[in-house]
Amino acid sequence: MMKLLLLSALISMPSLYAQTAPEIDDLEDVKSETKADYVPDNQGIGLTLTGAIEQGLRLNPQERIRNYNRETLELNWDSAFYTFWFPNPSLTMTNENQRLKRISPGTSNGQQLNQTTKSPNATFGLELNEYTLYNWGRDYLLYKNTENLYNRGKQVLDEQRRKLKFNVIRGYFNLARLKQLQKIKKEQLRHTSFIYRLAKERVLQRKISKQDYYQARGEFLRSQTEYQQAQYEVSSEQQNLANLLGENLQTAYNPSEVLVYKPMNVPLKDAIDYAVSQSPLYRTAKVELDNSERFYEKTLRDNLPLPKLSMNLGSYSYNMNREGGSTTYETYPGNTNVELIATINMSWDLWGGDGFFNSRRNKRAYIDKKIAEINYLNAKRELEVKLRMNYNQIKYLENQIQISNVQLDNANKNFDVILDNFVAGNSTFADLKNAINTLVFAGLNVENSKYDHLILKLDLADNMGLEDFPGDRFENLATK
Repeated sequence: MMKLLLLSALISMPSLYAQTAPEIDDLEDVKSETKADYVPDNQGIGLTLTGAIEQGLRLNPQERIRNYNRETLELNWDSAFYTFWFPNPSLTMTNENQRLKRISPGTSNGQQLNQTTKSPNATFGLELNEYTLYNWGRDYLLYKNTENLYNRGKQVLDEQRRKLKFNVIRGYFNLARLKQLQKIKKEQLRHTSFIYRLAKERVLQRKISKQDYYQARGEFLRSQTEYQQAQYEVSSEQQNLANLLGENLQTAYNPSEVLVYKPMNVPLKDAIDYAVSQSPLYRTAKVELDNSERFYEKTLRDNLPLPKLSMNLGSYSYNMNREGGSTTYETYPGNTNVELIATINMSWDLWGGDGFFNSRRNKRAYIDKKIAEINYLNAKRELEVKLRMNYNQIKYLENQIQISNVQLDNANKNFDVILDNFVAGNSTFADLKNAINTLVFAGLNVENSKYDHLILKLDLADNMGLEDFPGDRFENLATK
């Protein structure tokens, strides 16, 4: 930085050759210090990664909806559980039409029509209803399917919450990355601004050609465009992060932490073992397989004349009318005995829609089961393929990051040497341009490689069904 300040002071001194310099077309001053240079890079609300995750899980609209969906899921499961395991006693009340006041009497052929009574005619009751004791497991198979869907539903809500957390981590570190890229582009703009002003001075002194001058000016203008583009990308990611965190889209954040690179510490075999037991893809395929097998078994049992054993515990009712009140107890109309009942209700198509003896219905259930088996096996295969590709990409990027760090260090040293030589007149503009481009490319490559490495690790953790790798939390990747 001191070197640039000294050189800027030198070129701003009056030139001894200014009066003899050739006239150059289009030499109007272009603002080397653009308005963007005066926009604070640290503007916005300071935010840590932990704070971003906490706010996202608390204020994100979709996560708030999922909290209510979780309550609905629990309510539906409670209904299914009590319906299957317990009798369903209920209180009932009925009341026949009771006249409160006659508004206008009606007649037909001079005869007064029947009228409603003014006295109440009501029934209050406690119904215990019929309770199935045994039906060869057909209801139990459906109950187990419902339980399977309930457990999977809870897992899906947890997985969606984990995806939100991962998206917040992506958004936070992407904003931090774009801020770093913006700084790199700003440094590029400063370098090209200095070179442009130096070229402008030297062309007036006839020390360089017009071609070199216009090339320097073109590089400066290109750097301005790229810096403006970097600012735009930061602004866009600000809105994306604000949306994830449930904030107003005009909210601006300034990440107080940056991404630190940490190599992958989970062996591939362990990653596959985790994935084939608790990844979302595997869990969904497993639930569909189990439920299709139970449904096929139920379909076969439904096609057999198996009796259902049940018991009606009866109902108590209190009847109130003009003649008084009375209490009755019945199990069936005209019957007060509590009895164990066996019933068989069967129907077989002979050549109807379900086929001979319901063969088509059975075949459809069997086909659904076989499809679920194929999907289950294919899910495990696809999952292993995806994990191997993901893991190989992570290892490739880890090697790339090491090389990129060396390239960046070398690019910095190379730029310092060529800049000194260029000021002394011992290097060409093409050499300096190449040094700047190499420096910028190396800086961008380091930041982008670290971020790509993070994205692949997040994808791998999601496919493994984990919020964090064993012994390595994603929150620990943030450093000030």
